[in-house]
Amino acid sequence: MIHIICNNANSKKDGIGDYSYNLYLSFLRVEDLEVCIHSADSGTKGKIDQLSSMKMSKLFEQVSNQIRPRDIVIIEYPFKECNVLIVRSLKKLRDTISRQRGYLVLSLHEYGRVNFLRKYIIKQFIVSSDVVLVTDKHTKTIIEREFAKPVFLRTIPSNIFENPIEGIEKNRKVYIYFGLITKAKAIDNMLQAWKKFNVNNQNTLYFLTSSSFTNDYEQDGVKFLANLEKKDVVRYFCMAGFCVLPIIPCVSAINASYKTALLYGCVPIGHFDEEISQEEFCINVDGTSVDDFLHGYHIAQSLGDSEYKRKVSIIESMPHPTFENTVKEYMEAIDHLINKVA
Repeated sequence: MIHIICNNANSKKDGIGDYSYNLYLSFLRVEDLEVCIHSADSGTKGKIDQLSSMKMSKLFEQVSNQIRPRDIVIIEYPFKECNVLIVRSLKKLRDTISRQRGYLVLSLHEYGRVNFLRKYIIKQFIVSSDVVLVTDKHTKTIIEREFAKPVFLRTIPSNIFENPIEGIEKNRKVYIYFGLITKAKAIDNMLQAWKKFNVNNQNTLYFLTSSSFTNDYEQDGVKFLANLEKKDVVRYFCMAGFCVLPIIPCVSAINASYKTALLYGCVPIGHFDEEISQEEFCINVDGTSVDDFLHGYHIAQSLGDSEYKRKVSIIESMPHPTFENTVKEYMEAIDHLINKVA
């Protein structure tokens, strides 16, 4: 049995929860194994909910009572919930897995940029795990050095993966923002720059989010669309010529909105990390200030038809991660554990 533990499975307000549910469905399709998912809805109603909720601790207790011999437990972390008492429940879960001669796999989505409390919790999860899955080589190196744990790389596909809608042509006057509103994004700078850019009101920025948002920029061509179904999100991505990514400090290859933009042929605009910044398909700016975004919008506007089509052509020729391949990457890490013990 494979147990997948996550927070807010299949939730529009939790990207990792959404990913975890898609991963679970792909496990059912790809592997001839018994797989179940365990989740609790918490941490999405503000700081108090994140810090005080005990739902994930209780979920760990429940899963501990279900562990059978040789079971594999996969934890998708971070959770939205961030109660330090989870460490106590983690230890009980770890002890139960050890008694049953099972394995604990930690799938870690973030490490370097989290706060002190979150970093402390993550370290306890790493210490308790048998193997760790991460998204980038830098994090892999850190964990191998600091914790002497086996670490494997795994890809993170877009949570939006429906087929493109036929018959929709790209409109270079249509831009899109897709994602939650958090402190890790320069949303205000992006919108203030848009107001300066779109003075003639000939362009449209579709703002797609499940976060609360007061649209003070509607007169400037910003259209706020809340809690869309995935098929509707796909429709706007198919229509948009550009996707704006206001990620602080920079956009990396693991960003879900970035992956979705590429999947549907949108030219991404943002401040990209070293891995991406030199790529010809993106519009890279120097930072996340108002002037930086304004510069990015002007570059997008000034692209000739042939240059724009060349960028889209590069994007369309790129390979895109799939959940089926990601499942295989998980199984490689699990096989490593089983064969090592055998």
